[in-house]
Amino acid sequence: MSGPGPSRRLPELGQSCQPVFADAYICREIERSPVRGGILANDCGIGKTIIYLTAICIDILDLKHRYEAGEEGINFHPSLIVIPSYLIPQVFNEIAYNFKELLVPHIYCGVARKSYDPFQ
Repeated sequence: MSGPGPSRRLPELGQSCQPVFADAYICREIERSPVRGGILANDCGIGKTIIYLTAICIDILDLKHRYEAGEEGINFHPSLIVIPSYLIPQVFNEIAYNFKELLVPHIYCGVARKSYDPFQ
């Protein structure tokens, strides 16, 4: 495993991210393993949104720290989050509250519809 361990607290992440840091770190490590993904299937209200957003931010911060340390060959890639349309406000609220300095969300609604930015 590389990067911050599950017990490390990242000041760059919002306070509400800290309780789910271990879950997010495990999701990130599964994504990096030969399995390359999984299903996050917690009950409603347990914090799936904050877990996957925290996992994305852990990866962003790890790449950023490695880049700033002078490591070569660092590649930043976008993350794709597929959610039902009724969850878009919730996800944008979570990003605005906890990750506004780290994540820049964009919405793509398919070729038949126009993309829009709910922050504007």
